[in-house]
Amino acid sequence: MALKFNNTDINKVIFNGTEKFVLNFNGTCCFCKQFTLKQQTALGTTLNVYRNSSPNQRASTGTLYSGNSIYYGDSLTISCTANSGYNSPELRADIGDGNGLQIRTNPFTFNVVGDVAYFGIASTGGGSATTEWTGSQTYTASGSFTVPGLSNYSNFEVTASVQFAETYFEENGEYPGNEYTVNISNRSLPATITGSYANVSLTCTSGRIDFQFNISGEYSKGFYLMEEPVSITFTKVKGKV
Repeated sequence: MALKFNNTDINKVIFNGTEKFVLNFNGTCCFCKQFTLKQQTALGTTLNVYRNSSPNQRASTGTLYSGNSIYYGDSLTISCTANSGYNSPELRADIGDGNGLQIRTNPFTFNVVGDVAYFGIASTGGGSATTEWTGSQTYTASGSFTVPGLSNYSNFEVTASVQFAETYFEENGEYPGNEYTVNISNRSLPATITGSYANVSLTCTSGRIDFQFNISGEYSKGFYLMEEPVSITFTKVKGKV
């Protein structure tokens, strides 16, 4: 049953300043708020959505597709299967409950409370990494590096170089020391790129690479040697399930 006014379906109900997602009359749902269903990337997987039941009497059960309407209180099941040549399928979904995109049990059954977005990823035979970005991106301080597509993966591999610089401090002043570069190639994260004393730590979270510049040094023979990361340059990023 649908709630109508002047023969027009009502899509939003506000009562005493609060939006109502469902209204019942004589034990029957006369209004269920409509939400969207959206499939995102499917890497090596096939995704299926099935509506088990709905309080909306006009919503049929059965297979749904990205772009179909879903309703508050719908019972949905999403399943993720690996395509030929892939394995270890992983289902992720944001079900609109405020907890964001999360890895879900597979298959995953839940009740609709908001817009639903979902995607699946699977590994190739050896769980090899896939190159998502190549280029040259340099940073001169701690920060973050985001590449479109990284959110599709659980793990990253990075090729990068860090330039380190030394400075000597003594009573009469300070003096520049050596400058040199440390390289890493296809290094799994988290990782640390280490110089003689200083380092840059790299971690990955939510499709983003975070890097922290860490200064260090030591006292020796009447002077203090400080070493600091001057820059980090990324040249390749791979994603891996």
